[in-house]
Amino acid sequence: MSLKRFALQSVLSVGILTWVLYTTDVAAIVAILEEADTQYLLLGLGLYLTGDLISVWKLQLLLQIRNAPFRILWQYYYVGKLFNAFFPTTIGGDAVKAQKLRRYFDDFNAYSGVFMERFTGLVALISIAIITAAVFVEIIPTFVHFILYVVFLPAILAVSAILWNDKLSRHVPTLLSRLPGGHVFDISERIIGFHATVEHYKSARRTVGLGLLVSIIFHVLLITTNIVFASAVGMTVDPVYFFVFVPIAAVVLFLPISIGGFGVRETVYLYFFTQVGAAAAEAVTLALLLNGMIVLSAAMGGIIYTGESVTHD
Repeated sequence: MSLKRFALQSVLSVGILTWVLYTTDVAAIVAILEEADTQYLLLGLGLYLTGDLISVWKLQLLLQIRNAPFRILWQYYYVGKLFNAFFPTTIGGDAVKAQKLRRYFDDFNAYSGVFMERFTGLVALISIAIITAAVFVEIIPTFVHFILYVVFLPAILAVSAILWNDKLSRHVPTLLSRLPGGHVFDISERIIGFHATVEHYKSARRTVGLGLLVSIIFHVLLITTNIVFASAVGMTVDPVYFFVFVPIAAVVLFLPISIGGFGVRETVYLYFFTQVGAAAAEAVTLALLLNGMIVLSAAMGGIIYTGESVTHD
């Protein structure tokens, strides 16, 4: 990533977050944080850290045939979160995590495991949101159905088809590389590499299925963490909405428009939750708490990154 691009996305993050805080009652946010229920906050923290362990377990599951040690994966998971917090999107640290895994696995196995961890997570997120919206169709706003069924669902089906189908994986990269920006973002090379990863896992369908199941458990726990934090700040919104809005926010965070997703989560939460009765200050405070968990994880990753447990392994 070029320094210019990093600087631009840093400015965007600061600018978006500044705009959100400017348009929201900052004094109200401070008051909400001061009056937040400590027990709920601690419960939310515990759930968040438990989710991290589940995520590490999923990566171990996807690397099971290579006997990946849980302790090493746990360390590199947090190192990845350190770089996720300070690089574009919330997946910037995946490359660092995969790079470190090369010490124990060959290049292909390391990167394929990290890719499948993210891909199954993306499928789980979209599935949770779509199923929830379908079951509670009457209370979910129409524009949300549009986002899910017209944007997210076709996108994930198209990506899955390209990755799993040999013919599409050969022809689509060539077509996409001819589009404006295709060469800039190495679209052709990325799809070819991702397809090779999927090919590697075609003979391990049970492992991928279990990885998807664990992803669903992880994201349900993360959504529950959001609900607990919402309770801590006094936000009274039907829990059903969290099972749609939180996945949407998580998918948006994949876009390379900010550093670590800072500012983007606050914007998405502010827009969606205020549509269903939450106060603007409550929605932004909830997003800030979640980003606080990310900073905490990044701090843990920083300690591991600079400590002997990583540097001497």
